[in-house]
Amino acid sequence: MNEVKLTATDATEINKKLLQSLENYNKMLMHSMTDIPLGCLCLDSKTEEILLKNGFRRVFDIVDVDLTEIKGLGKIRIGKITSSLDKFLTMR
Repeated sequence: MNEVKLTATDATEINKKLLQSLENYNKMLMHSMTDIPLGCLCLDSKTEEILLKNGFRRVFDIVDVDLTEIKGLGKIRIGKITSSLDKFLTMR
């Protein structure tokens, strides 16, 4: 059998590609997991109404959003949203 010898450069390149592939897989899983209605976060009706009026329908819509820029959400509501998101995302 022929043995394949890898150089340090080859191993580094393989490692980079593997890490990038795992990162892409993690993003895909996160997106798939959060593709559910906001109702799953068990927010109060007024908070959910504010989010819906601003075009946020699914959990992934609010994952990477600056909640402070959404009119009608104060510190308390933002705290409840982030707490619910944290609980939801750590369940995976």
